[in-house]
Order: sequence, then C-alpha cells, then structure tokens
Amino acid sequence: MAKRATVFKRKVGQRKPNKVILIIGEGQTEQAYFEAVRQVLRSPQLRLEIEPATSKSDPLNLVKKAKQRHKTGDYDHVFCVFDGDKPEEMQRARQQLDKADKAIRGFVSIPCFELWLLLHFERSDAAMPDCRQTEIRLKQHWQHYAKGCACDVLMPKRPSACENARWLAQQQHANPCTDLHHLMAVLESTLSGNI
Repeated sequence: MAKRATVFKRKVGQRKPNKVILIIGEGQTEQAYFEAVRQVLRSPQLRLEIEPATSKSDPLNLVKKAKQRHKTGDYDHVFCVFDGDKPEEMQRARQQLDKADKAIRGFVSIPCFELWLLLHFERSDAAMPDCRQTEIRLKQHWQHYAKGCACDVLMPKRPSACENARWLAQQQHANPCTDLHHLMAVLESTLSGNI
C-alpha cells in the first residue's frame, strides 16, 4: 500500500485584528508613562501610539487634535489625557468630547497627571491644591521623579494605582480625582478582545 503525502494547510483568520489606539497627552510625563505602558502591553491585538500635544497643551487643544487625528488617521480610538487644574477649560473640553465621535474620549486627573503617578504608591484623598504640591508628595515616594522621566519603575504598581483610583472615585471628591483607571481598563480589555 502506498504512503499518502501529508498535506499541510495553514489555518486562515485565526488571529484577531489589531486595535489601533492613539493617546494624546498634555506633556512629557504623560508621554513617558504611556510609552512604558506600551512596552508592558506589547501584543499583536493592540497597537498603541502616543503623541504629545502641540505647543498649546490645554484641554481644548487636545480635544481639537484628537478630532483631527481621528479623522485623518486609522485609529479605532483616540484618547486625550489632560490635567484638571484649569476647571473652565476642562469643562469646555468635556463638552466638546460629549459632541465628538464615541471613539474619542478624555481622561482627566485633578489637579494633574502626577496624582495618577502618586496613586501607584499610596491611597489618599487629601486635597491637592496644585500640581506643585502633588509633585512634592510624589517625590516622598519616588525621589528621582522629574517631568518626562522614564516610568518603567511604575509598571508593576499599575494594579495598585487602579485600585487606589477606584477607591478615590468612591469618595466623590472634586479634588483630588482621576479616571485614568478607566483608560487602563480599556487598554487591558482590548488585549483580551472585549473592546
């Protein structure tokens, strides 16, 4: 009896398509943090791009840039990350986001992004009068912190930051507050194919 030749066939369409997400942050620190997140979440299911804001990094300009990039780019989602230290501008930016395509969302930390970094180290609902005070508190835990510094050291602490941010949200304070734990959840659910 003759031997049959083995036929090898490649399976077609087994891998889920990439989701492409753009994050636009106000400054160097946001860019450094999300670059570190991109390294940790490296996966074929997610292409994460990070862009700094233009020279005008106020919340309204971030939303304007997000709308432009969503229109001209091939992005499934465009997220803005901005500080809430200017309440009037933040409110106008949120109103613009409410009118925008649902693929464009904003995430805010009050008074500033450094609050999110601080939540990697501690759970606190103490009012932070301004970003300078938040940075001073952050440096009690992370002595080498400087704007735009590498954030790799924080990546193992992301689950704690998310837990602390959820706790802080339950306190219902206007200051401090952040919703960046929702952004982390979106990124992680993208990896599991739930978005």
